[in-house]
Amino acid sequence: MLDFHALKRPASPNTYLIAPQGFAGPPPDEPAPEFRLAAPALYELARRIALSQARTTLLEDAPQILAFEVRQRTWFWQFPDHITIAALPLGDSRASLALYSRSRYGYGDFGVNRRRAQRWLGQIAGAATPIRS
Repeated sequence: MLDFHALKRPASPNTYLIAPQGFAGPPPDEPAPEFRLAAPALYELARRIALSQARTTLLEDAPQILAFEVRQRTWFWQFPDHITIAALPLGDSRASLALYSRSRYGYGDFGVNRRRAQRWLGQIAGAATPIRS
């Protein structure tokens, strides 16, 4: 399982990271919102949404650390992209998440990882109203 705190991003533009401000890993491309939801519930919601996506397979599930990794194959070429999501507890029934989408091959991705990460975050936020971004 990817360790977000030890993450070293490649120089290539084929990754996208969403994480809360002040996250202990590398600077995110976009800040993650805070949700009025306990971290285990956010983990379950994110997992359900991720696994409902077309061409997506669960690769690793770590409920003890509220994280999972999936592979989603791209629509046309069927390239395997990996997406890791972790729910991050923030206190009394509040949580945020880290979502890292990346291509396994090649250099560029035509914005596929950014669009995927933003779409999935939008679906999660639509099901669990964010407190603030």
